Amino acid sequence: ISPISAGGLVIYGLGLSGVMNDHKSGYDFGHFALDLAEKGKKSATICKVLFFFAAFIKLWRDPIDETFPELDRVREMALEVGDHQYVNYAIAASVLGRVSRGTKLPDLLRECEEYWPFVKQSKDAHAIQVLTICKNYGHALQGRTATPHSLRNDVYDEDKAEAHYRQSGNFLLVSMQSTFRLQLACLFGRYEEALVLADRGEEAVRGAPGSITIVDHYLYCGLAAAVALAAKKGNTSKHRKVLRLCLARLHFFATSSQHNFLQHEVLLRAEAARAGGELSVALKRYNEAIELAEQYNSLHLVGLANERAALCCLEDGQTRLASWYMRSAREAFDRWGAVAKVGAMEREYS
Repeated sequence: ISPISAGGLVIYGLGLSGVMNDHKSGYDFGHFALDLAEKGKKSATICKVLFFFAAFIKLWRDPIDETFPELDRVREMALEVGDHQYVNYAIAASVLGRVSRGTKLPDLLRECEEYWPFVKQSKDAHAIQVLTICKNYGHALQGRTATPHSLRNDVYDEDKAEAHYRQSGNFLLVSMQSTFRLQLACLFGRYEEALVLADRGEEAVRGAPGSITIVDHYLYCGLAAAVALAAKKGNTSKHRKVLRLCLARLHFFATSSQHNFLQHEVLLRAEAARAGGELSVALKRYNEAIELAEQYNSLHLVGLANERAALCCLEDGQTRLASWYMRSAREAFDRWGAVAKVGAMEREYS
């Protein structure tokens, strides 16, 4: 046990946390590894250990906002010692975390543009793809891609890109791209397409241990299944099984870190109640999800929970209350910067 063993210990912590689902033990090993690395006082070691701890372990126990300063430190230390690969790793992890965090889209896109020249010049294929996907996700929500529910533009074909990621065995990219496409499909009401994307993404999620996009996968996968159940469409037995799995996973994540993930679980429990015809229970849980998302400033979830609550009220014949929720949803999506989503709401619910 010495500073030189810190790299092995933090990977062991990642295995415990991301693969074995023991977030507490993984966190403890990761923290121990970081303490060892700090004692060695070698920036080249510290930046590597800190990267794995901040990007894949810490967020399952501590508020996600605490990881961003640490990833900034990784980037600065890696740049100082000339390790451009870890500079790119830190950039990619920071941008990806901000997407899942629900950072305002103009701020997210500014960060992507700030780091793009360095990432492009370094020719790091993984970081280039991460920034491209994240940029296109933001552009889609602003109406700047081929369609608002798609990552596709003149230079990025999402289907060809997915095939390439799978062929190269990069399941982190497969999982990330699949999850963002799934989220866009749900936000723009394309739930049948979302179910297909959820099926394709399930295997990839298992190959991306510790990635924050896992939580988003289970939220939107569960949402698509719940909508199908409520509409009594497709294989109801399969949809129930999927919904139960997603609820169980989100409950596990929320138990490890309420700061980051409780609003996800409560929102999906609202959807499950609505799918089961328990509209009053669903509305109560939508309100809980809205309050939690507002508390943690997750604008995308504030908007989504309000919109889903509005549709629940419409189903229950409460038109006035539905109008209030829909206005609240529109305001949250507007503050998030999702211009295309706001436009779609105005067309559909005017």
